[in-house]
Amino acid sequence: MRVLAIACASLRRAPRAHGPRQRSITELAARLALMAAVCGGVLACQGRRTASPPQDDSTAATSDTVNRTSSDTILAPTDRAVAAAATAAAAPPPPAPPPRVLSPLADAISQYLVFAPTVQTWFLAAKRGKRLLVDIGRVDTDVRQDHHRALAFAEAVDALTPVPKGSRLRLFGQWGQDTVAVTGFGDWNGRIVATIRVSPHLDSLVRAAPAAYAAAERVDTTTRADSAVVRDTTARGDSVRAADSTHRADSTRHADSVQIARDSCLADSVPAALLARTALVRDSIELWLRTQPPPPYDRLLMTEKAQSSQVTGCFGGGNRLALVVDLRAGANEWVRERAVLIDTAGRVTTLRLDDYRFKGHDFLATLDPNGAGIDGIAAKGVTEASGATVILALGPHNRAARWVSGFAWESR
Repeated sequence: MRVLAIACASLRRAPRAHGPRQRSITELAARLALMAAVCGGVLACQGRRTASPPQDDSTAATSDTVNRTSSDTILAPTDRAVAAAATAAAAPPPPAPPPRVLSPLADAISQYLVFAPTVQTWFLAAKRGKRLLVDIGRVDTDVRQDHHRALAFAEAVDALTPVPKGSRLRLFGQWGQDTVAVTGFGDWNGRIVATIRVSPHLDSLVRAAPAAYAAAERVDTTTRADSAVVRDTTARGDSVRAADSTHRADSTRHADSVQIARDSCLADSVPAALLARTALVRDSIELWLRTQPPPPYDRLLMTEKAQSSQVTGCFGGGNRLALVVDLRAGANEWVRERAVLIDTAGRVTTLRLDDYRFKGHDFLATLDPNGAGIDGIAAKGVTEASGATVILALGPHNRAARWVSGFAWESR
């Protein structure tokens, strides 16, 4: 604007022209000067805007970044794959199917059904009525009063069971291992049981045996991601091959991480001398138990009795026979128990039974409950007015811990 004012003042101070031609030339020159002044002012304004403070420039850059076109944000193939994987991982899981609608009678019976937890993968299978049944829960009402209640019970179990029909189970029994499928459901003395389809050979063995027990593992379930065991398969330079029997001096295992090696004994008959030694050990344990403090109540002293049981198997370390001796009083209200292992040389070692639910045990049979190569013990666990069938797995330091239990009962 200042330049424009100077140009106008110079025009006013210019001398007047004489004649038409001279006047037209003068007016043209004034107009050209005015246009030049205007153009110069415009250029000066643009230069002043270009030299504006840096904060305006940053603001413009921010807005330009926000308004970038999609062509500037095209992802590379690798980035696109990573973005797709992240989107898939963040996607919510599909909704659960709607609950099955039960008939009124089946819905009423379902209130009396108690199933094993949905995360449980080990169950007990035992011979009941000349066939193997798998215990999966408890029913607290009579479902055999009439045909309609039996059908309603089957409907409720089929809708609510954690082990649906078609589930695959791996049996670890006295005969070895076998894989079976669940075919249906039923009840047995207040227990909810699953029926299974077994091979003809196994069916013949079960029918001929006086008793049969097995640990059933569900094998059609998916392992959780946070429970998978990660093994490093990268070969290290200082690693020792598994085939090499030598060990480095610094590779000694900790005492708490001792693992029992697979037993290579043959489960054949036990020598008569070992059986005679077992009888002496049983009498000695019973005598020791009677030297301990008696039951705390006089009414229990009149019912105190000794009970023992023994089984043969391959328990590792040369141990071939497991013996348990109990002193019991009342309806198993008071129990004092001692269990031992006896090897082929007659040496006796203490066997600790980690089954805190039951106070006493009657050994029934031996089997490998988990494919570890060491026999476990199938037993009847008892406590006050109740009991169940349990399978004890032998672990380090002669500890027999409960592996699975089922077919529980109570005195009502």
